[in-house]
Amino acid sequence: MMGNLSPGLKTHAVTMFEVGKLSDESLDSFITELGKVTDTAEGEAKRYFDHAFTLRDTIQFLRYNAAIDPAGIGAGVDLLRCESLNSLDASTCSRVLNKNYNLLISMAPLSNEVRTVSSSSPYHIGPPVPEVNSVWLKMWMYHSNRVWACILPPR
Repeated sequence: MMGNLSPGLKTHAVTMFEVGKLSDESLDSFITELGKVTDTAEGEAKRYFDHAFTLRDTIQFLRYNAAIDPAGIGAGVDLLRCESLNSLDASTCSRVLNKNYNLLISMAPLSNEVRTVSSSSPYHIGPPVPEVNSVWLKMWMYHSNRVWACILPPR
């Protein structure tokens, strides 16, 4: 989908799919390409543009926030494709993550097919299990709290 937002994003999308990672060194180019995305879409496609803007802003926040990086040199941020970690056994995955990362942030809801990243080290911010994003959990929460809201996304 990223290739449809901007021609320059296609290279990054292919790298993310094939390698499973966009390293910190390539993020300057990635942020530049995300900056070229213009908000001209309507309807369903607008959601992808909004995701691109949110991703760009999040990466910039994590890399250049003085509270995270007091030295002001830019905190290292890598984008990992969660599915690429599934090919590793649990102990190897844990060892790789602990060696290379201090914090994991899930930017997209996980699907049921993806093994969750659950550990206390490195810290993980994001949904702990895919079921958190399930419509069934929302229905149970609404029912338990006796609060009903529109749970179907608008068209």
